[in-house]
Order: sequence, then C-alpha cells, then structure tokens
Amino acid sequence: MRLRPQFSTARRSSPDPRRRGGDLVAYHRRHDGSILLAVGDVAAKEQLGTTVADQLGQMCRYAAHDGLSPRALLRRLNRALIALGGGAPSELFASAFAAVVHPRFGSMIYAAAGTDGALVFDAQLGHHHLRTTGPLLGLDEDAHYTHHIMALRPGDLLVVYTDGVTEAPARRGSYVGTAGVVRAIRDMRSSHDIPSSEALWEHLDAQTGGWYQDDATLALIATDDAIGVETQARRAWAT
Repeated sequence: MRLRPQFSTARRSSPDPRRRGGDLVAYHRRHDGSILLAVGDVAAKEQLGTTVADQLGQMCRYAAHDGLSPRALLRRLNRALIALGGGAPSELFASAFAAVVHPRFGSMIYAAAGTDGALVFDAQLGHHHLRTTGPLLGLDEDAHYTHHIMALRPGDLLVVYTDGVTEAPARRGSYVGTAGVVRAIRDMRSSHDIPSSEALWEHLDAQTGGWYQDDATLALIATDDAIGVETQARRAWAT
C-alpha cells in the first residue's frame, strides 16, 4: 500500500524586525504523484530577504512542474542567486534542503546545500541525520551537488528546520542545537501527539521560552502509518 504523507509547516519570527525575512518553504505535488519539499534560508533580512525567498519559492514551484531532481533544483537555485547577486561569489547566498518523496515506492531522494538541518525518525524513535551534500547556494557557479536515496517506512517522520531553530537560546544555557530538536521530537512522539509542526513547536518552546533571535522555520512530513497502515517500503530510482 502506498504511503500517504501528511505535511505541516510553521514559523516563529524574531522580535527584531531587522532579523526577519529570508526563510522559505515550498511543498508541491508533481505530475507523477511524488512530492517536492524545499526549505531554505537566505542570508539577507527585512524586505530583501523576503523578496529573494519569494523568488526562490516560485522557482521551486516551476521545478516541481518540470520534474527536477533535488540536486538539479539546487543547481538552478544556485545559478539564480549568483545572477541576482551580480556574479560569483554572490552577495546573496543561502542554505537549502530539497527532497522528492515518492509515496508509491515508499522512498525519498534528497540533497542539501550548506545545511544539515534535516532528520528522519522511525516509529521506534531512532533517527537518521541527513547531512549536507554540497556547498551553500550563491558562492560558486560550478558548485556540485549530490543526492541520496533512502526508504521511508511506516511511521517515519521527516523534520526539516532552519538555523533559527538550532541557534535559539535555550533556557538551560547555550543553544537548542540539533540535540534539542531531537529531544523535542522524542517528547512529541512519546506524548502521543499527532505529528505536526505546531505540536513540535510546543516542545521546542518549552526549551526556549518561546523566544527566537532569528526567524525559525519547521517543516514536517509524517507518513500516514502514524495511524497504523502497514506497508513495505521499496527503493525508488533517482530521476
């Protein structure tokens, strides 16, 4: 039986308007039934950051229509930032995570530019950290991006986040970090909350007091098997 991914996203904004803007989330269904997810963070704030993030988001929508692979999408975004910034290295640069989820095959192909802000949790609360597969966008016109394929199984949860989450000050000192995100996800799953970005924010807010010094964005894809459908994941070939 094919997976039925459930998507949610939510954002916390910095109280300082000069630090707002620059985060983007794109989620689109493609013609073949697969799903494109992209999460990015442009290193520009206020109106410029918002404008550039919106432009990159529109490019993600076109990429979904064109059926691009995650690494091909990152190459396209890289060239766009270099053009917008007047050449390489661009004054504009960004991190980005891109994935294509294949519900029919129970698999995902992903690529990450200058970020390791993604985790996949299984139903037993084990997790896999998805590492960067290429440099930041906008720095090198000839930048090379690889991508990886992994199976998605019943009850798996993909969590993607920008650095505004991990760099948020924690109540107990230091910062939330990846370890804090992992702890919040395990608390959410252990509490039997329905997996969603808002439910995860509640557990992160318990660590931060609800204060974030930069824009912070979460995007989650939960398989339908969080409600008990059994299926066997199969590997999809890369497009």
